[in-house]
Amino acid sequence: MPAEYTLSIIPSGKVYTRLHKTIEQSAEKYGAPVFEPHITLLSDILLTKNEIMEKSEMLARMLRPFRVRLSKPGYMDSYFKCVFLLADETPELMEAGRKAREMFNKPDKRFMPHISLLYGEYPEDTKKRVISEIGKLEIEFNANSFWMVYSSNNIPVEQWHRIREFKFKG
Repeated sequence: MPAEYTLSIIPSGKVYTRLHKTIEQSAEKYGAPVFEPHITLLSDILLTKNEIMEKSEMLARMLRPFRVRLSKPGYMDSYFKCVFLLADETPELMEAGRKAREMFNKPDKRFMPHISLLYGEYPEDTKKRVISEIGKLEIEFNANSFWMVYSSNNIPVEQWHRIREFKFKG
């Protein structure tokens, strides 16, 4: 039976801790859910777990480790893109997104690499306040893998969880 999964690049170490703390603080202050910091490579994958794992293995073999740089804050009128840090659209990151869309036959989906810092629906002035409270964040980390995550718009954030890591082998 297909479930809903996402492929996400999840930072580790000090970068993970710093971003997760920022997410926790904003969530507590604004009554929002807490979630893991991640860049969604591809969402709403409706295949069986085994099919996704098989395709993810193939995708990981095509990707090489690369550097991710987060710097520009932003916000949108979107629950899951309420407040975020944009990732620089480097050739390697954009290629990872393109290959993921091709592998899972979702070629028309727009890829805007970012790490969300707050989920929810808030007025623009609140989003601007969150950005000013967070301050200037310039963060870089190595992307060496992606994770298959049980998550989607239809699953409560509290139930999201990692399934399996796929290390880049390219």
